[in-house]
Amino acid sequence: MCRSRKRLLMLLGALPILVVAFALLYQLGMATLEGRQRGFWDSLEWASESFTTTGYGQLVPHRALDDGAPASARLGYARALIANGSDDENAAFILAARQLGFSGPILALVEDPLHRRPMMLAGATAVQLKVLKVTPAALGGRHPADLHIRQRTGCSVVAVERGEEVLVEFGPDFRFQSDDTVYVCGSSQAIRRFAELYRHPAEAG
Repeated sequence: MCRSRKRLLMLLGALPILVVAFALLYQLGMATLEGRQRGFWDSLEWASESFTTTGYGQLVPHRALDDGAPASARLGYARALIANGSDDENAAFILAARQLGFSGPILALVEDPLHRRPMMLAGATAVQLKVLKVTPAALGGRHPADLHIRQRTGCSVVAVERGEEVLVEFGPDFRFQSDDTVYVCGSSQAIRRFAELYRHPAEAG
């Protein structure tokens, strides 16, 4: 019992020393390796968070521009950003991050393929479509136009993988086959509607 208590007291005494040591090491490393000076208290906060959480620094979920998330996220600590709202919100968020001086990579997830270039112009370094990958068992060997997918769900079929071939144009003779892999894109709500109507043994992508 006494031995366990001694070990606990030693651990409690060593923890603050380790936190301060890691803070000083982080401060030195940032100045030497990245040329970015960090104050002692900022470094101490980083070390404390790293010891007590699973992350490196603070995660601030972005929900709307008027909640002050870009300004409060301390972007200088971020290595990269991911914009995963609506296309309008993503563009505004990326512009705000760049105006606040964030120079790292920003990945934007877009709903409309036509918005890829505007998102790059807003400051994104990479743009990826929000895509759902499904097997077409529920599509019944029909043509995409016959299913009115866009009208019923808001999603667009952007590609069909058939064997080693990827089809992006669907002529009048095209029909979904049971071994096809179908890629659709759209807003989160549209993808949910598509999943409810058509997704049958499926895989998120």
